Amino acid sequence: MAFIFRAKLRRKLAYAAIGLLVSIGLTSCGGGGGVVGVGGTVGGGSTATTTTDGSVAIALTDTTGTAKNTISGGTPLVAKATVKDANGLPIKNVVVEFSVTSGIAVLSPATGTSLTDASGIAEMGVEAGTGAGAAEISATATIGAKSVIGRATFSVGASASATPAAINFVSATPTDKSIVIQGAGGNGRTEVAILIFKVVDSSNNGIANKKVNFTTQSSQTVTLINATATTGPDGQATATINSGTQPTTVRVIATVDGTSISAISDTLTVTTGQPVQTAFSLSVETLNISGWNHDNVKTKINVLMADQSGNPVADGTPVVFQTDSGAVGSSALGGCVTVNGGCSADFRSQNPRYGIGNTAGKAPGIATVTVSSTSALTTLTGSVKVILSADTPHLFVNGVETTGGNVFTALDCTPLLVQIELRDFNGNPLPAGTKVEAANLTDVTISAIFPGEVPGTQAPSMHLIPVKPDQTKCGNGGATHTGIFGVNVTPPLGSGTLYTFKLNFP
Repeated sequence: MAFIFRAKLRRKLAYAAIGLLVSIGLTSCGGGGGVVGVGGTVGGGSTATTTTDGSVAIALTDTTGTAKNTISGGTPLVAKATVKDANGLPIKNVVVEFSVTSGIAVLSPATGTSLTDASGIAEMGVEAGTGAGAAEISATATIGAKSVIGRATFSVGASASATPAAINFVSATPTDKSIVIQGAGGNGRTEVAILIFKVVDSSNNGIANKKVNFTTQSSQTVTLINATATTGPDGQATATINSGTQPTTVRVIATVDGTSISAISDTLTVTTGQPVQTAFSLSVETLNISGWNHDNVKTKINVLMADQSGNPVADGTPVVFQTDSGAVGSSALGGCVTVNGGCSADFRSQNPRYGIGNTAGKAPGIATVTVSSTSALTTLTGSVKVILSADTPHLFVNGVETTGGNVFTALDCTPLLVQIELRDFNGNPLPAGTKVEAANLTDVTISAIFPGEVPGTQAPSMHLIPVKPDQTKCGNGGATHTGIFGVNVTPPLGSGTLYTFKLNFP
């Protein structure tokens, strides 16, 4: 028996010696100092940080000492930092500095410092701050000459059993709070809106697992996809709206089930249907350009589109342009895409130019630009004319072309209104901006020619010239007097042409 006892004793001593050697080896390995290496999990989302000089480990619990890493329903956490030396022994009277990475939590006391007790433990209260989410708490202690840091993560939220204090409207998608009429969906357009509400407690923390009821306010029919929803971990609940067949505005009312707590969303608009032919509108910025004698003279072709309710069609609606003379659009885009229901493309002068003797049925000097787009059911189309005006003027008096020399007669000394018509050699108007000015006046005055420039027009322009006899000679009896006046016509890109006329007056 004595022999057996001594054998057992030798085995126990041997195991103890092995354990001591392992312990010494673990203590002496590593090197340097500073914060290196992370030990095993301590609990409550915490980790122990160890250096050759010692370690700091944070444990998170509730006020009863139960491991926990969530602040909810106003219940705080307790952070316990255990400080040990290199031999794993607790260190007493070490100052530990606590800090958190987010304002969603605050420390108590606010100084964030605590002194370790005989067990090497320093405690700090962690309370809810502003908002909800995740954060990290750290504890820093000086062991020897090194700063050692321990860290732990936690979250802040409301308890599922917390009492709702309010429900707030959070956001809407699309962000512009506008959806299109049913059946008008397409590129960049949606018929569905998603509205988010949030149930919160008195600390403004989201409360999970709360039923929320939804109703709508609208003058036209819309579809509420879900009449109820349950809040998620962040306290948010989502309502989904589908548009109807008529334009309208709609707001969603969200109410916490079993309470009178409610909130109303921002106004959502239901608009922008498919384009209709009756609202397909075309215009030309400058109707008559200096395009017969010059290349690359430009004007804009504008298109406006609306739906049956008169609302601009959705952004991104494509429009296609074609022309039988000159060129339209760009190399990147043959037409344009709408913004707020409208867009434009540049027309420029170049060959082909249809003139006298060209393709049968083509009017000389006139480009026809065809514009088209599509709706869900049909193709919308229209056309506009652009005049490729020539520079050389042709002047007409009473429908008869003249190069000047016409004699006009005034019956008295009041101004005589002389009317002239200006065309190019194709019978089209001269280029817009062509100046019409009085020149070389003798024994007459001209206050102003109206209009003084050829306007944007698709018809030959008419101009009134008030020619007034010299008042020092007119009406003095004797022979008839003759005055002289000139009209100078100057296109924007051409040279001037002078027409000279005479005025006989008493």
